[in-house]
Formats: sequence, C-alpha cells, structure tokens
Amino acid sequence: MRTFQKIYVELTNKCNLDCRTCMRNSWEEPLGFMEESLFSLLIDGIRRSDAPPALFFGGIGEPLSHPGVVEMTAEAKKAGCRVELITNGILLTEARARSLLEAGLDTLWVSIDGARPESYLDVRLGDHLPMILDNLTRWKDLAGPENELGIAMVLMRRNKEDLPEVVRLAKQLQASRFSLSHVEAYTPSLLKRGSTVMM
Repeated sequence: MRTFQKIYVELTNKCNLDCRTCMRNSWEEPLGFMEESLFSLLIDGIRRSDAPPALFFGGIGEPLSHPGVVEMTAEAKKAGCRVELITNGILLTEARARSLLEAGLDTLWVSIDGARPESYLDVRLGDHLPMILDNLTRWKDLAGPENELGIAMVLMRRNKEDLPEVVRLAKQLQASRFSLSHVEAYTPSLLKRGSTVMM
C-alpha cells in the first residue's frame, strides 16, 4: 500500500474564536465534527500501510472542541503514528492536557498571533492571551522531554511588530519548534485590508 509521510486530519470546522482572518467569515458551509467511524476507517488504512505516517490534527476548526480528540489521539498512537495537534490554546485545561499526554500526543502546536493582550485581541477578537500563556506554562510542567511544543504565528501588517516578542515568548515557554506563515486573502474585502494582509 502507498505510504504517506504525514496526513492532515480536520476533526471539525467549528471554532471557539471568531478571528478576523478566518475563511469561516465568508462561507456558508455547515459546521460539524468528523464522525469517529470515519476516523476509524482512516486508522484501518494506516494499519495496512507499509510505514505509519505522522498524523496532524488541524484545519479550519479547533481540534480540542471535538469530543473524541483524546480517544482519536490514542487510537492514532496505537496505529504507530506520530501525532501532532494545533490549537488556539483556550481549551487546554489541566484535565485536557493530562488526557492528551496520557494518550501519547507527541507535538502540541499553539497559534499565537500577538504577543500583547491588545495585539492578540486585535486579530483573534478575544482577550485570551494571558490564559493561553498560563495553559502553556502548565503544559510544559506536565509534559516530558519527549513532548514537543511548537508556536505558530500568522504574520500580517497589523501584527508584524510583535514577531520578536512572539519569538521571545516561544523561547520562554521552551518551545522547540516555531512556524511562521502569512494570511491568505480569502475574499476581496480581506485583500483590501492593507493592515491585515502581508504583501
């Protein structure tokens, strides 16, 4: 059977935030969760592959909002996958963090698009940064050396001054990985927002 290096799995297109740059602002797609039966079909296929791929939980929605995310992480690990997940960090409670670590999550990615509460609020439309940083500090206290932490930032004109400070935060949190990307202009109106899109 053909072998893939990494498979991206979007568990849901629902999210607990309403970011100004999200494509969900311009579509009318129905919202929902991946059914566990469909995920089981994927895992069955992975078990038949020559070498298990890495599995990355991410996409448009917030993976931690899926009620089965912990069980799906454990199932992927049993199939031999290295498992990564990206989150906005808001739902990373102590109980959820412990459950994910026990399930075998290898790498936790957290999106941080502003290093100050006011700049984070400007992009994410919610003043959650202090809580997210507390959640990440607790994650590092609970995690072992085998559990990686990655910080992901979407760079825009409106937050580019925060880049050095986000890097500093990543170092402070002992993150071993850092991802920098740019925002996609999903609509003409978003493209016209010169303060949002990097050109």
